[in-house]
Amino acid sequence: MSPRRLSLLFGAGLLLGACDSSRTTSDLAPKAAIVKPDLSFQLTPEQRTNLIQGIDASALERLAQRLPADSREMFLASFLRPKPGEPAPPRIVGMTTEDAITKALLEEVWAPTWAERGLEAIETSREMLPGREIAKARLKALKNSSRDNR
Repeated sequence: MSPRRLSLLFGAGLLLGACDSSRTTSDLAPKAAIVKPDLSFQLTPEQRTNLIQGIDASALERLAQRLPADSREMFLASFLRPKPGEPAPPRIVGMTTEDAITKALLEEVWAPTWAERGLEAIETSREMLPGREIAKARLKALKNSSRDNR
């Protein structure tokens, strides 16, 4: 057996061994969002300064207001640039919800990321980040308004 195949098998064994089969899907279910937003919560100036590029800070703040207070820090960490020497936390991009308001806020949070990439990237990318359609509509409206102003 080749050393590469052996290391792949060893890695797979480690991953499987690390799995905790006693946990169920319900254990992993997120906590319920706050029905009434906590409008007293605001991003700090430091958090706003350290947001990763392409994030709508106001939408992120409104989204965080809908989360339980004890969940906000971990949630927001995924949208902040890491401090020097610290590893980057995993990005929260696959978050889904049935709540229309939360879903709309997620779209708003990520729309600038798509807008920065441009219409062609929006049309061709296979990435599943939210905000694609909002950015597409905004960019087309901007293109049309600049055409009308000629």
